Amino acid sequence: MKTIVKRFKRAIAIIADTHYGSSYAIFQESFRKSRGNIIRANKYQLKLLEFWNYFWKKCDEWNVDLVLHAGDALEGLNKEEIGGERLLFSSLDEQIAGFVDLMKPYLKERQFGIVSGSSYHESTEFQVSRVIAEKLGGSFLGYIKNIKIENTDRVLNIAHSVGYPQVYLSTILDREMLFQKVAESIKKIPKVDILVRAHVHISLYIHQEGGHIIFAPCWKIFEGMRLTTKLYSRKVPSIGGVIIAFDTDDKIYVIPYEMKEAITPDLKPIWL
Repeated sequence: MKTIVKRFKRAIAIIADTHYGSSYAIFQESFRKSRGNIIRANKYQLKLLEFWNYFWKKCDEWNVDLVLHAGDALEGLNKEEIGGERLLFSSLDEQIAGFVDLMKPYLKERQFGIVSGSSYHESTEFQVSRVIAEKLGGSFLGYIKNIKIENTDRVLNIAHSVGYPQVYLSTILDREMLFQKVAESIKKIPKVDILVRAHVHISLYIHQEGGHIIFAPCWKIFEGMRLTTKLYSRKVPSIGGVIIAFDTDDKIYVIPYEMKEAITPDLKPIWL
């Protein structure tokens, strides 16, 4: 068997939809709140944390030097979507402090950038993602950003969402790239090689002529809220992160790392 050796000059990581502050989302083993009481990870969060650490080991192996967060860093305080038993913190300030504490050990010397997420996971009083970026020594990228990847000739466009079709996610990604290329052709916007989106909690990657399109997976399990039989299986999320590597010829390689086993909360039987 012939061995092929590739040389890569750059690798970056994409994470999204961490929803920190939810009892169903990624969380460190324990965190001490401002008033001194300690919150400990539940059994679901410990499983998430195990794969979270695995993903960051892969980032070390790839020598990832830039981490981009595609939005919804925090669960937020939206009362219409959140039941009291799901929320670990009663304030955004504490959610921010906990998320910063979670991220710091993994960023090390890496650059960090983050875009704003869904409005109902943010705040009407201040820009949550901007504060997170400042506290982590990173860059706030607004709602959408073109990023020239240093040491390459590639441009990445990142935003949180392009909408949420119930089925056939590839359709909306294909449409997004089509509009992108039309706008490029009439010089309305600069050329983009990679489109990164999130929000739907499903991992999807398409490579078509002229570009790469990525839906980044999430770090939150399916909590079963508003559970119905309609598209039940479709709503079980993909959990993990994505590494994008660039070889010496500037060819793009997209490597998703996803949990093989879905985590769902215990469904207790109801006896009739």
